[in-house]
Amino acid sequence: MVWADMDPGVDDIAALLALVGTTELVGVSTVAGNHALADTDAHARRVLAALGVPVPVYAGSERPLHWPLETAGTVHGPAGRLLGLDRLPPAGPVPSVHAVDALREAFARAAEPFDLIATGPLTNVARFLAGSPAAARRVRALWVMGGSLARGGNISPLAEFNFYVDPHAADWVLREAPVPVYVVGLDVTERVRWTAAELERWADAFAAVRPALGAALAAMFGYYAGRGDGPERGVAVHDAVAVAAWHRPTWFAWRRGRFRVEPGGRDTRGWLWQERDDGPVAVATDVDVTAVKAWVDAAVLRAAARRGAGEEQ
Repeated sequence: MVWADMDPGVDDIAALLALVGTTELVGVSTVAGNHALADTDAHARRVLAALGVPVPVYAGSERPLHWPLETAGTVHGPAGRLLGLDRLPPAGPVPSVHAVDALREAFARAAEPFDLIATGPLTNVARFLAGSPAAARRVRALWVMGGSLARGGNISPLAEFNFYVDPHAADWVLREAPVPVYVVGLDVTERVRWTAAELERWADAFAAVRPALGAALAAMFGYYAGRGDGPERGVAVHDAVAVAAWHRPTWFAWRRGRFRVEPGGRDTRGWLWQERDDGPVAVATDVDVTAVKAWVDAAVLRAAARRGAGEEQ
């Protein structure tokens, strides 16, 4: 069982597919990041509806805690259009419950603790953990895609996008979260890469059983792969690698300590750095590329083969 907090986004959609192919999703909460909140929420709900997966999706924070929102439309395409997700039928109405409240209720009523995976800015997560300490203790572990210790950034020389968008939330989570925190950043996600042909095989698997979704994914992955480092090197699908870390932590090497995220500064905003060697947070520093890539491929293909609610098995 897992709850996913995300800002879809191409690699968030890949992570969502891998989760659908692997585990029981308790819920999905959306946050502004790669796109504005209305778009990230619509992307998640349309994909899950197209899959026939009856998982509730709750819209959350429209902006970071303190900074104005900056999005990544040049990487992921402007909202749903170049992602291809506008080809999918609209999902049902947006629930009136805010994502932070939905997180609190889900973990408070859980019979057993379960995991929380966050693949977008940590705005929702910080607000939930800070505002609901009793429910937060029901989080078994928090798995975060974000940051870069040694590799450099993808939006500035030092910062990874998610931590850059809401550095105050990221810093609070790494300093104060009352749960085990595992951070999967660019040091490892940039090493696991897919070519355009490999992503096309994902889309083809869905097209065979769900033509509309397959066409949407083909457009989405095609746009994303076109922004990669060439046909041989391919593209990093960051958030799917974070899901692999949740599934099998032993595929990664981890550095434990106390970590901080710089909240501001022209050159330092979103910079992840280590304050002390002893501490409760684990940051991934190395990865078994072959194992992770094979598992993500298999998980996505399982999602393609999965029958939706009400469909014949």
